[in-house]
Amino acid sequence: MSDSQLTPPAAPAAAPTPVAGIFAVLFGVISLVFLAPIFAPLGLLFSFFAFRRQQTVWAVIGLVSSIIGLLTSPMMWLILGGSALATL
Repeated sequence: MSDSQLTPPAAPAAAPTPVAGIFAVLFGVISLVFLAPIFAPLGLLFSFFAFRRQQTVWAVIGLVSSIIGLLTSPMMWLILGGSALATL
């Protein structure tokens, strides 16, 4: 028997796990319900990393949920409104 018949075929390479994209979506969804001023910027940051790693679907979902979390956060509006009132 030859050497080519004795060696098993190589396993296909596994696709890398979209870790940055998963974190982007996770932080984006958390920012919708809890502490948006902390989790929404993290979601935006990880969305940027996911875009850089070609994880576009995860990145877009994380980006959209983070932006919605920022826009609907009462705490963020309080921070922005307080700083606007301080300039008057």
